[in-house]
Amino acid sequence: MNFRNLSNLPSNKVFLCSYKNQTSQLQVLRIPNLTTGYFERVVFPEQHLLFEGEDQAHLEVYYSVCCDSIEMKQIPCISLRVDEML
Repeated sequence: MNFRNLSNLPSNKVFLCSYKNQTSQLQVLRIPNLTTGYFERVVFPEQHLLFEGEDQAHLEVYYSVCCDSIEMKQIPCISLRVDEML
């Protein structure tokens, strides 16, 4: 019987993140590579969203640019981390 050493597995720290849609358009947010699952949300203009992120994950922000074009920008989740006060 083979047992894997769990201490050698990569560990992603999970933490609270914050994002605000500061545009006048709908945006779609995705984090495709979470170890805990999949994240996708629609964010309305001026809406503020709290979510769990991981240190190696990137938030993908999809938004419409002129006519039929859709752009995407990536933001490291670590840069959206909320500093929790004790």
